[in-house]
Amino acid sequence: MSIRERGIQMKSSINYVRFSLFHRFCHFLIIISFFGLVLTGMPLAFRSYAWARWLYELFGGYPTAGYIHRICAIVTFFSAFIHFLYLFICISVQKKKGFFLGP
Repeated sequence: MSIRERGIQMKSSINYVRFSLFHRFCHFLIIISFFGLVLTGMPLAFRSYAWARWLYELFGGYPTAGYIHRICAIVTFFSAFIHFLYLFICISVQKKKGFFLGP
């Protein structure tokens, strides 16, 4: 049953893009790297628990989990770097006004 069949009228059929492809890509990087950091870092803090040992075995042991953790940290720093680069370009090069505090 569609919206029109139910008698619900939409006020507008215009779709607005809130975030650009760049922003969605950066957000995806942050999400993936955050989960990687959590899944490889939490067992380090709770290494005496059975679930932590199981999780490290799932990642291939402590050395492999350490490499995954470092790669996720690099992805996090890379994402922060390209975000700050984007801010620099918008403010210094393109001279966008009201970027931080609004119009």
